[in-house]
Amino acid sequence: AMTFTAQDNCSGSVDVLFTEEITGDEDECANVYTITRNWVAADCAGNETSFTQIINVIDSDAPEFNETLPEAELTVECDNVPAAMTFTAQDNCSGSVDVLFEESISNRDSDSDFDYTITRTWVTSDCAGNATSFVQVINIEDNSAPILTEQGDITLNNDPNLCGAIVTYSVPTATDNCGSAEVTLTEGFDSGKEFPIGTTKVTYTAVDGNGNTSTV
Repeated sequence: AMTFTAQDNCSGSVDVLFTEEITGDEDECANVYTITRNWVAADCAGNETSFTQIINVIDSDAPEFNETLPEAELTVECDNVPAAMTFTAQDNCSGSVDVLFEESISNRDSDSDFDYTITRTWVTSDCAGNATSFVQVINIEDNSAPILTEQGDITLNNDPNLCGAIVTYSVPTATDNCGSAEVTLTEGFDSGKEFPIGTTKVTYTAVDGNGNTSTV
């Protein structure tokens, strides 16, 4: 606050009385308040001059995240979804402020649907209502085919009294990065069946929930 002096035509130099009142600093947002300053000069005859100054203290700056923000939009395979980051935030008036996090999943019909979208939202605000937000959209895809166990070639002699042989082999199994895969025989004969003399090609096909296929 400024320091004033005053002069009177009869009394010469007179005292200046200064008062200051602060209001609004004890509510839910102490950063926004009002300062009322009053200066009064009076002579011995009771003549006085006053000046009032009102200072409205505001907070118009939003908090800022302390960490470096990730990419706003990502496209990843279903087994490579990044973990949600934890953010902290700092405000010019309030200091450290809370960060609220929300995550939603859309465009997913079932647990076996691996083409969907994750939307992550972080919001931080100060007591004056200034807010900063960041939204990250992650597009989940399943473009990887299942992996089938490899089966080696089998060579057998024909069985006695047969123009062929009963062949037993290990049925391939499949693993998928996003879930399970269905394995079916698409060429040749099942294990335990009679195979004719000559070369028979046996093919198994694996299909995951998103339609990606592989054969062996």
